[in-house]
Amino acid sequence: MPSASILERIFADERVTFDRSVQGFYITGVGVHIALQFLQAPFGRFVHSAKSSLWGPQLNGKVAWAIQESVPLFVFPLFARMPATVLDAAGKSRTITPLTNPVTLFLALMYWGHYVHRGIIYPLNSPGSSPSNLFVLGTAAFHNVIMAYIQARGLFIFSGAIYSNPQAFFDPRTNPLFYLGVFLYIFGMAGNITSDYQLFSLRRNPPPGETITTASGSKYAIPTRGLHKYLAAPGYITETLQWTGYALATGGKAWALSFPFFTTMNLVPRAVATDKWYRETFGARYERMGKWKVIPFVY
Repeated sequence: MPSASILERIFADERVTFDRSVQGFYITGVGVHIALQFLQAPFGRFVHSAKSSLWGPQLNGKVAWAIQESVPLFVFPLFARMPATVLDAAGKSRTITPLTNPVTLFLALMYWGHYVHRGIIYPLNSPGSSPSNLFVLGTAAFHNVIMAYIQARGLFIFSGAIYSNPQAFFDPRTNPLFYLGVFLYIFGMAGNITSDYQLFSLRRNPPPGETITTASGSKYAIPTRGLHKYLAAPGYITETLQWTGYALATGGKAWALSFPFFTTMNLVPRAVATDKWYRETFGARYERMGKWKVIPFVY
């Protein structure tokens, strides 16, 4: 079949395909960071300020979020189970079978578990969401497919010898980086989830006289609980910490580090824009709180 021959050509040496995908993700992250200096992705509180009608038909925000964030739940296991065809130094093809052991399964659970929450638990508990659109849904879903490919193939196919000895990998004396990574991952994930649910509580019980209603009907007030006391958008920063921890737990592999790199390039400008939005929307009341944009007491 023609489609099969195309796939065969693409994956004749999947090591090349994998490396190019990782490199492309770093380059795309830089491009996204530059683009976000001039515009904001049209979702959430920016859904109208970004002229979202230019980005395709509007969609139900909760449904669109659930679709885009649940994509890795399905494609990651598929990528993790597929063998890979690579070429050796002599140009002969050989097959690499996925390495499945306690190390790869634990690290995979760190990645996959995030999307169990984001794709299922989060939208089920969200009290509501601003409209999304076809552009945001499509680009987010595509991002998640490519990242799922990179992480699954990195963990199960191209990990090298580092994961082949679980006893040595889990030994804190020989691999303290793993435990530092797990700590940052747990801290970041806990902070991310807590910040989200504090926003949910604020939406369900908006303080009288301190709430504004946007053109989309969404209600906003200034959050002040937990990390919201210090940061304009702690959910963005803690998610960056979470994926940094994951990447360190893998051993600091370049393919794993592409995830926190892209997340930083994407979410830091978003955090800065969120701080600006609060200042423009709530004025002096927000400015008196002295919140930081990205890092408390630094910036």
